[in-house]
Amino acid sequence: MKLLRHILILLLSIIFIASCKKEEGNGSILVTVKYNGYSVEQASVYLERGNDTTSAVPPTRFDKQQGSDAIGQAYFDNLHPDTYTIFAKGYSQQKGGQVKGKITVIVKERFRQNEYDVTVNTN
Repeated sequence: MKLLRHILILLLSIIFIASCKKEEGNGSILVTVKYNGYSVEQASVYLERGNDTTSAVPPTRFDKQQGSDAIGQAYFDNLHPDTYTIFAKGYSQQKGGQVKGKITVIVKERFRQNEYDVTVNTN
């Protein structure tokens, strides 16, 4: 009887854990920051969910932030379906000064291959 009780508790625990829904989204965005076709490395890249494109660069409120790597790329994952505004700000050696830009991306609900590659062209 005790063994049956333990097995029942174990089965219920497994069912409970398996039925938990993931809180994360399945969308991802690979951002490339560029100035006149050249990558901007070490740029600050901000992601703002559900925003229109009227915010300042960089925004005062943002949901995620990454630094771009040596080839000017930053990666955001676990994104829910929504509209996202991506802001980028950094130093361009080609310009010899600060550059900034932004772009809007719509992440849709998909079951697989929910990846977006975007380029933020700065000025």
